[in-house]
Amino acid sequence: MDAADFVGHVRERVAGGGTCVVALDTELLGHWWYEGVRWLDGVIDEAAAQGLALTTLDDALEVADPQPAPAGLGESTWGEGGDLRTWSAPVVADLAWRARTLELRAARAARAGAACTPRARRELLALKSSDWAFLVTRALAGDYPRDRAERHAALLERALGSEPLEPELRHLAPELAGWEG
Repeated sequence: MDAADFVGHVRERVAGGGTCVVALDTELLGHWWYEGVRWLDGVIDEAAAQGLALTTLDDALEVADPQPAPAGLGESTWGEGGDLRTWSAPVVADLAWRARTLELRAARAARAGAACTPRARRELLALKSSDWAFLVTRALAGDYPRDRAERHAALLERALGSEPLEPELRHLAPELAGWEG
C-alpha cells in the first residue's frame, strides 16, 4: 500500500469525525522494512496534500472521548499470532519484567532529581530493544540476545547507581567519553 492510498483510507475512516490512531514499531521502519522511512515521509506529505490533519496521541487524547476497540480487532498485527507473544511469552517474561523494572527505577530516579546520564539513557534504550525478546522467542541467536540484554541491564544498574565504569567500557560510545557514572 503506498502513502497516497493509505492516507485515502484514513481519510475515509475519519470522514464522519473521530481520530484514527496508527501505531508503528519505529524499529520496523528502516530496519526490517528498508523503505518504511520513505513511506512514512510520503504519508506526512500526502496527509498535507489531502488535507488530513496529523496530531500526536497525547494531543488527540486531550480532545477525544476514547472508545473501546471494535469487536474482533486483535491486540496487534505485529509478531507471531498478532498477539504480542513474541515479546511477552513465558520464555521471555524475565527480559520483559527486568526491562520494565529498570525503566521504572530510572523514571523514579529522574523524578527525584537524580541525573539521568547519557549512558543511562543509552543503556535503557538498548535494554528495551524488542530484538532481544524476538531473537530469544524465535531461537535465532543462541545465548547472544540474553547475554546482550543482561549486559545492558547491568550497565544501566551501574549508571543509575553512579558506580564508575572501567576505562575500557567507558569509551565504547565515543560521544560519551569522559562519562564517569
